[in-house]
Amino acid sequence: MRDDYREFNALPPGEGGEGAEAAPNPIKLVHRALRGRYLIAIALGVALAAPLAFVGFNALPPLYQSQALLQIRARIETTLYPIEEVIPAFESYKQTQATFLRSRRTLDMASESLARQLPDRWPAGPEGASKLDSGLAVIVPRSGEVLHVSFIHEDPVVAKQATDAVLNAYMSLFGEGSGVTRTQTERDLDDEVRRLQRLINESNNRVQRLSQRYGTSDLARMHQQKVDQLAQFNAYVGQLEFALASARTVAGESDPENGASSRPNRIEDFPLDMLAEADPQQTGEMVTQLRLLRRELDTRRLRLGENHRDVRSVQRRIQILEQQLQDRVGELQGRLDIDNLAAAGPDNGLGAGVLSGRGNAAQLEAQLEDAARRRDLLRTEVNDLNNTRNEIESERNSIRSAESLLENNQVRLQMLRAESRNADIARVVIAQPGDTPLRPSTDRRLPLAAAGAMGGFGLGVGLIGLIGFLRTGVRYIDDFEPFIRRAPLIGVIPDLDSDEGDGSAALSIHHLRNLLHVARVRSGGGPRVYTLTSPTSGDGKTSLTYALGLSFAAVGQRTLVIDADLVASGLTRQLDLDGQPGLWEALEEGAQVDDMIHPTTSPTLFAMPIGAEKDPEPERLGGDRLAHVLDAARGRFDIVLIDTGPLLGSLDASLAASASDQVILTVASGQKLGLIRAALARLDSLHASCAGLVFNRASWDDLKGSISPASLNSWSIRSIDPRGESNQSSEQSRRTRRRLATAASTRGLERETSEPTA
Repeated sequence: MRDDYREFNALPPGEGGEGAEAAPNPIKLVHRALRGRYLIAIALGVALAAPLAFVGFNALPPLYQSQALLQIRARIETTLYPIEEVIPAFESYKQTQATFLRSRRTLDMASESLARQLPDRWPAGPEGASKLDSGLAVIVPRSGEVLHVSFIHEDPVVAKQATDAVLNAYMSLFGEGSGVTRTQTERDLDDEVRRLQRLINESNNRVQRLSQRYGTSDLARMHQQKVDQLAQFNAYVGQLEFALASARTVAGESDPENGASSRPNRIEDFPLDMLAEADPQQTGEMVTQLRLLRRELDTRRLRLGENHRDVRSVQRRIQILEQQLQDRVGELQGRLDIDNLAAAGPDNGLGAGVLSGRGNAAQLEAQLEDAARRRDLLRTEVNDLNNTRNEIESERNSIRSAESLLENNQVRLQMLRAESRNADIARVVIAQPGDTPLRPSTDRRLPLAAAGAMGGFGLGVGLIGLIGFLRTGVRYIDDFEPFIRRAPLIGVIPDLDSDEGDGSAALSIHHLRNLLHVARVRSGGGPRVYTLTSPTSGDGKTSLTYALGLSFAAVGQRTLVIDADLVASGLTRQLDLDGQPGLWEALEEGAQVDDMIHPTTSPTLFAMPIGAEKDPEPERLGGDRLAHVLDAARGRFDIVLIDTGPLLGSLDASLAASASDQVILTVASGQKLGLIRAALARLDSLHASCAGLVFNRASWDDLKGSISPASLNSWSIRSIDPRGESNQSSEQSRRTRRRLATAASTRGLERETSEPTA
């Protein structure tokens, strides 16, 4: 046997389980699906490869590409003046021309031209334009002046004419505008010169209109004069406000008894704005500093608190500044005599008046109102003058810019007119019309044919592999690998009902018998009862039971085969013991088991058929009664083999498995893996000891892998029973016994098994 089977029953049944199984190897899965079917898969793949290769070869016709070159000049060479007429944003300009080449107008015009030239080979209308768009390609290089225009078609003549039609339509629609000829540049420059001249004239007219309002165009001096007058008026108004406030304070604080009066000496008596206007230079600066210090004081109070040293420092600075401001107010009051105030107004004489007498607040108020009104009029005039001055300056800047552009364009126009004698003035030139392709630019026939052949071959192999993958039954020894840890594979046997491989079948049975004998000796010897069953019917367990019984009998072991298959009773028919008393009669109380045992043609092989009853009652096959029969058999025989029905579908198999010493699970080629797992799980639930699995109807390759070829050649065909066969034996039993004949004598086999090796 193979090394896989040398550790017979190394693990108890059920240990290891499916949880210990390794992940399936994809290569092994593919090999399993195709094993034994490689020739069929290759034949089918070759059969499908030829037609699919033909289909692939004719799927796409070869395509021909006609190419043309369109040159776009970035600059034009000159003869007289060293000028370079370069297109701004030249790369963007090339992309624009490529867009024009693929525009719908260009395609429609080119399609109409092709439809007239090739009425039989080119469709008209939108269909032709769509076909032209699908085959047209415009390549714009990153650098350089040449655009590559090409068209692909099945016919090389059509490809050339389509390329030329697109170029002609483009030149007809966009050639003049996109060519940017030198004459067009001259026209553009001439238009620009006239536009600049109009702009300069209009700006000069606006400057003249604005200057007429003031009688001069130099408004800077006039504006400065008005600004100075406005400053004087502001100081004058401030002085009047200060004088008015002082007069009102004096009038309010006069002593009614002695007529004496005192001047105000507190800053709080005068608004700060008024003080700043009365004396903008010194008093105004002090007022600004006082406001900043008061704001800083409020901020520090909120952030630091009232008693912080920084707050007290700011307060001291404010007190000092207020005292300085108070002193300044006193100086102003000393210089301004309220009793004899004579104000002639600003130096420009815009207002005049004389204030005399004590507390003449009414006159001061009237004079202040008149001065404020005049100051507002002057301020409005200053603003208007400033706006007019800015507008005139803006117009003059525009005039200077336009004059500079005008001078440059006039020089450029003169140079272009001098260079207009060149005959070749076009920017866009067809450097090369469409060529006639000599060989296909794209020919995918051979690759598609190869792909079709490979696809057909793969399809054929895949179909066979799919069939093998869907058929999950065991076909080779490798398929038993998931079950080795639960139950060892102890036998590989060919089809016992076939006339081929007589020697291999006999040797396989003898190997199985030797392996069981070794296990029996290791466990202490003595009689041993084996139940032979299978996951489903048709796995060949009956033929295996009879053949194994003959093998045990051939080496002198007293062997009893029992037919316990309630439905098929195949062993009874195979031994021609129909109608003879057997198992059913032995199960009756008080029955003599020896009377139900019948001899066979082999002196050491005996049989117990199913029985003479036609319709036996299944409930009679109880565990205690069957155990009684098996105990009686152990007293007379060395080996007892029980043939039962399928384990997953019969009552007798479960009872026999529980009552026997070990169970031999027969699995025929093609049996589903799930049913094998279910059968092993059933044995685990019955707490039955599984001796192992027997692979029945194995292929010749698996048989060669499990049996030495030298051993195979040493076997011959000779009947075990030299006295001849009984008339009671059927032709099937005779074939089975012939498979178990050996060239060695029975004594030699006995010597071989008397000293077994693992």
